[in-house]
Amino acid sequence: MPTGALADDLHRTVPDHAGIIIFKHDRDYAGKIKAMTDFLNEDGNMSENRLLRVMKQNTKGVEPSFVMQEYGRG
Repeated sequence: MPTGALADDLHRTVPDHAGIIIFKHDRDYAGKIKAMTDFLNEDGNMSENRLLRVMKQNTKGVEPSFVMQEYGRG
């Protein structure tokens, strides 16, 4: 799985791809999968030609959660 700058370069140089999802290693696999599934289901547009990143958001006093960020080609 590509990470960081490599994924960004791949996303920009290969115009047609099935979609790229990047994330850091974390033991909460179920949380990451739920965040990705919820994001794609709400968005209605599957991941084709998209670069998505799953990030863990830690807030003091609150249970950690995952958020999605989408990167454009520019």
